[in-house]
Amino acid sequence: MDVDIKESEMQARSRIMKNHLTERNNCIVLKIDTHMSKVEDMSPFGFHFEFDAKKYKERKKEIRKQKITRFFAWLAYYHHKFGIRHITLVSLLIGYVFLGGIMFQNLESPRELEELKETIVLMQGIITEETSDIINVTLSTNGTDRNNKLGKLIKRYYKTMLEAEGRFHGSVWHKAENLDMHLMWYFSSATFYSMTLFSTIGYGTISCQTFWGRLLSIIYASLGLPIMLVVLGDIGEWFQKILTGGYVYLLFKYKQLRKQPIKRKKNDILLPMWLALLLVLGYILICTLTIKIFDHNEGNKPGIGFFDAFYFTFISLTTIGLGDVMPYNIQYSPFLAAAFLLGLALISIVNTSIYAQLYRMFFNLINNVEDQLERIHSSSHRGPGYRVFQQIKLRTRTESDIPAHDGFHLWMAKRAKKRAQDAHHEDEDAAAAARRRAPTLGAFGGFDLNLFRPRGRANTSPFRRNESEETEESDVE
Repeated sequence: MDVDIKESEMQARSRIMKNHLTERNNCIVLKIDTHMSKVEDMSPFGFHFEFDAKKYKERKKEIRKQKITRFFAWLAYYHHKFGIRHITLVSLLIGYVFLGGIMFQNLESPRELEELKETIVLMQGIITEETSDIINVTLSTNGTDRNNKLGKLIKRYYKTMLEAEGRFHGSVWHKAENLDMHLMWYFSSATFYSMTLFSTIGYGTISCQTFWGRLLSIIYASLGLPIMLVVLGDIGEWFQKILTGGYVYLLFKYKQLRKQPIKRKKNDILLPMWLALLLVLGYILICTLTIKIFDHNEGNKPGIGFFDAFYFTFISLTTIGLGDVMPYNIQYSPFLAAAFLLGLALISIVNTSIYAQLYRMFFNLINNVEDQLERIHSSSHRGPGYRVFQQIKLRTRTESDIPAHDGFHLWMAKRAKKRAQDAHHEDEDAAAAARRRAPTLGAFGGFDLNLFRPRGRANTSPFRRNESEETEESDVE
């Protein structure tokens, strides 16, 4: 039999009071009003609540600080588990990809829709005009003459529609107009194709269509790529010696004229990145002007503009090779590929210089961040035994045990020694916090629970000992 237990009046009042205080936990009691029936804005039991903006802002600020503390504790844990540099690099690349997607979509999508509408209107006009002409020819002529006129009319409108879509160049009728000029495969174009294979530019405007041609492309590129890398490395080193030697010579002459001391040796001076960038920019401009002039003078059609030539040169020298913009009259000239191969060697110098400086800047920053995270992890997530093992590790593997040519492990040993010394000289507060860890094992063993509590409850841990016990333990140690 079910028993209906009714809530007493005191329990009901307590429940209402609890709910009311829970909903208004950011308010304070300002006054007690006994005239409940005469006050419109009256809470239960005569308590009048008003919003305290100052207390609310302070509480939000405190919560924000707690979230930041938890974030750094989480970051230190995952740095120790995976490595912050790997997470940072992958996150940077992923963010850069999404940033590019957002930018290019916002730039190109409206233009694509606009061109689509314009092309549809143009094609509709062509179809309407073609329909009218076909009807007129059909009604005005008879027999063989009508068929010939209709065939020529359809062919003309087909070419017009291809030109409207920008697909006439390279089409069947375009090649049929002049076989010697418009065919894709001849010796110079085949030479251009072979050079784009092992240079990895790959415009996509010329490609093999037969099975044996594609198979030969795979074999040819597999053999040509290593040769290309060796040649670029050799020519790039030669360029670097010449450019660096010229820069050092001019620098020493300038210092001598100004009567300034030279603190570094000649072999220690490298080509500055800004000078390498200027040289590459100058080479790109020279190639741009050359392509523009020759493309304008070689054929019947007008050549490409300056910006298109600059865009084509940059896309080629960076081996991107989109193939969307090509010269009109010297499209498959092998001299273009030869000029770009020479530019690739020059680009390799700049890439090496930029990579070295970015690598140094990034990893200096990452090393500083890692050191801070290691200190957080050492004081918060590791026990006192961690420092003992660090000392044992240093005693068993010192710098003298590592060969001099093994620079990476020598650097790692020095770094481990520095971290162990920093951990050994930590203050007593960090050591006391490590002794107040929760005595658990497994994935969360060694966590300092105070990091994940509000500031006002930091000292309420059941695992905290009194000060006398900590003092006695430190004396024993």
